Amino acid sequence: MTFRRKVIIGLLLLAILACSRFRTRTEIDDELTTYLAKGEYTLALQKTDKFKEEEAYQKKDRVLYYLNKGLILHYQGEFKASNEQLEIAEQAMEELFTRSISNAVKSVMINDNMLDYTGEVYDNLYVNIYKALNYLRMDDFEDAYVEINRLNDKLRALELQYGDWVDQINQADTTGIKIEKKQMLYYENVLSHYFSYLVYRAWREIDNSRISYDKIFRARSYYSNVYDFPAPQFLKTESNLDSTYLNVITFTGRAPRKYSVGGEITTFDNFIVVSDVSGRKETIAMVMPGLKEGYHFKFSFPEIRLEPSVVQRIEITVQNGPSANLELLEDLGKVAAYTFETKKNIIYFKTITRSVVKGLTSVKAKDKLQDETKTKDNFIFRNLINLGVDAIFDATENPDLRVCSSFPRLCFAGEIPLKPGKYQIKVSYYGYDNSLLWEENHPEFTIRKGLNLLETVYLN
Repeated sequence: MTFRRKVIIGLLLLAILACSRFRTRTEIDDELTTYLAKGEYTLALQKTDKFKEEEAYQKKDRVLYYLNKGLILHYQGEFKASNEQLEIAEQAMEELFTRSISNAVKSVMINDNMLDYTGEVYDNLYVNIYKALNYLRMDDFEDAYVEINRLNDKLRALELQYGDWVDQINQADTTGIKIEKKQMLYYENVLSHYFSYLVYRAWREIDNSRISYDKIFRARSYYSNVYDFPAPQFLKTESNLDSTYLNVITFTGRAPRKYSVGGEITTFDNFIVVSDVSGRKETIAMVMPGLKEGYHFKFSFPEIRLEPSVVQRIEITVQNGPSANLELLEDLGKVAAYTFETKKNIIYFKTITRSVVKGLTSVKAKDKLQDETKTKDNFIFRNLINLGVDAIFDATENPDLRVCSSFPRLCFAGEIPLKPGKYQIKVSYYGYDNSLLWEENHPEFTIRKGLNLLETVYLN
């Protein structure tokens, strides 16, 4: 085999390897969301396990595997099994995130797709929400309350941990670029306070119930850009502890997705200019000592994209009784997008640094190969070398688009006063033109003293 062929084959093999190892397999999310949208939870669960067996979920993706599996089991009504998987996911997120802080400097030059997925802030948040909901569905109020408290403590701890991550990178940096610390400033979650309110009301603890009730509205006022929709009317008046209620909670829509946003880096003497960021045509100059003028590198990083739900109205009908429309309680997608901002500065810094270093390395590699093959009759071969090196660089700089695709987008809730007894309850989902999308019936739902929680799911 000639030297030319060896070089071309080697570059092609490296490019193929890079494409498979440095790129997020978004088809996993596509397949799971398709099954979930149809309510085919058994098939979704089987597919999740098959992905793991086929190593589509690798060891570095284990948090996603356990999160997805735990959520799908919840939708199936397997609440105990769901919590077992979610507990493993939560422990893995804590362990891996702590390890990522200690290895922050080493990870700067590694594509994020190659690293362990440590979970986003909203993964850490809603894993406890769903664990609490599992306990509520099993009438285990004490453990549900423990999960709610863990969530509130965790939100404050995460901000400190992200700050430590930034400090580690900034202290060791030799490029001259410093990451700006971005505070998370998200310590109050409406859905967690709502669950807490329901638990205390079921326990008939008047003072604690009122405190949790007030916290719902405090969270809405603190984070008006997240809770930018009207407060549910059924919450405008605090419930009577002596009455019994049907409380309905339903999840709709699809999980937030990540998509690739591109930009360009232009080098000058001792600094770079980053342009066309996030589609906003921004231009940012950054000092980077030792650089020379005249190089151009492309890069890309992840942004959150929220997909609208097809559901426009959800009606609860009690046979021979009242009916009510559910109201939006929490937009999980907006919480995801808001909390993701805390991490974006770190991703942005790592991507730019890595792109410049790898870009300069690829330039040197092309120059070296060109010198070694420089003859009058190999112009095409030299261009193939350039294309091969560029392909490897592009393939190893794909943004990390990993997400937990089993989360919903929206949470609706409602409350109907009912006397103790058995009721036939119908839940109807309507689309944009008021057409019926889906309907489910609960023929013998029992109302009793305490919490009467009916949960429904329609992930479209």
